[in-house]
Amino acid sequence: MSSGNIFDERIEMMVVSPNTHMLQIARFLRPTLSMQATPSDRPFRPTSTISSFSTHLLKVKFRGWVDPQLNWQVWVDNMKLIYSPVWKRVKIHDAILNSLLKIPQRKSLILWFAEKWSPKTNTFIFPWGEISITLEDMMVLGGFSVLGGPVTCHVESPEDHLTLHKLNKAYTKLVRTPSKRVSFNAWMEKFTCRQKTHEHEAFLALWLSKYLFSSVKNTILPETFQLAILLARGRRIAMAPAVLATLYRDLHILQDAILDVQPGISGMVLPEVFSPMYYVQVWIWERFPCVRPRDLHNTQGKGTRLAQWAGLHNEVTDYGALELGTRKEHFVWRPYARDTNHFLAHKVYNVNGSVRRINNEEVESFARCLRVCKLVGLDINQHYLPHRVSRQFGYAQDIPADTLLVEDNEDPWAKYSTPLLNGNIYIPSKDFEGHVTVRYEEWWEKEPVSPAGPRVPPPPKRRRKKIMAT
Repeated sequence: MSSGNIFDERIEMMVVSPNTHMLQIARFLRPTLSMQATPSDRPFRPTSTISSFSTHLLKVKFRGWVDPQLNWQVWVDNMKLIYSPVWKRVKIHDAILNSLLKIPQRKSLILWFAEKWSPKTNTFIFPWGEISITLEDMMVLGGFSVLGGPVTCHVESPEDHLTLHKLNKAYTKLVRTPSKRVSFNAWMEKFTCRQKTHEHEAFLALWLSKYLFSSVKNTILPETFQLAILLARGRRIAMAPAVLATLYRDLHILQDAILDVQPGISGMVLPEVFSPMYYVQVWIWERFPCVRPRDLHNTQGKGTRLAQWAGLHNEVTDYGALELGTRKEHFVWRPYARDTNHFLAHKVYNVNGSVRRINNEEVESFARCLRVCKLVGLDINQHYLPHRVSRQFGYAQDIPADTLLVEDNEDPWAKYSTPLLNGNIYIPSKDFEGHVTVRYEEWWEKEPVSPAGPRVPPPPKRRRKKIMAT
């Protein structure tokens, strides 16, 4: 049985416990390797020992990890009074509120995980399997939508073009200062004190530039203007894939830097990363209770999922404890299944698993998380391979097939946005955790014959958009 290009249902010999195999009906995310095909080697785990030279690596700058400031809190509060209904309609309300939270930075924890990142598969490689940050994580932790238009879409109406002209004009005037850039404070002062016109669009442009798609320290990015205008007009944008693409990019950059750093060698220029890396840290805490802080904030019925981690410090500081705390038995496969604050738990996940028609946006959102695609961001596209981490969605895991997502001359957004409505999707029980097939277990336990091969080059730096003076 199959449904579209998302899942298969078949009888397989499954590993139901360490010493027990059983024939079962199981559901798998597509594509899985055919029985006739010879599997390629499983992903190779890097062998560097990060603990031996972590002092130098800790100098890496997380530029997208910014603490909230009082003036930003005031601006959010003022805008929320007026535009909260719009934010909820376009699914950015919780994401904006997340920008007010202070998540203490645990850089060593993120670097330890980044060392295990595979840029070929966009997954973390552990001795016991692959895991990853998914679109589901971005929906629940980030408050972002997987539905809507791409972040690369453009304004069309004359009114929106006029607003774009006004924002560009304000930017051009401010950029003529000696610093040759527009700082967040200068932008905020202009639109909160002297120019109330287009304040909402300017507010969203700052939020996008500072908290989601930063590429230069403390600088407004003109490439966010059209996106800000569309959001202000009430048009929903698929922010989840765009933000996730930046996290994948920066995990690749960090992993590349870790491989470059050698014990006893100093003076290497370390990279800066600009994505909101606190989502990676909180993802780790959500998935591995043994390395998370104690005494989480109770946000049931109020606040965002991210808010339960605000201001908390984890107590695991040495790498030996991390090795113990990240064993397979400690990994939480489905941490959000009972989060009644989020629509997935009370509108999608049920006590009993069932095949559902994709006939509403809640079920469609879950289905989007399950489909192989390319994530479309601002000047960056990243492979999204949920079939490699099927158990995180309650599905069974078989050997994943390699997949060619999009040809160079094809539009990745067309693949991502292929309609799903009126198709079928299997939604596992909220209590179910999938098993692996016997052949997957045998494949994973077999060490790769050769090392990882040529390193995947890190993605290029994002090109800055230039605004012509007017």
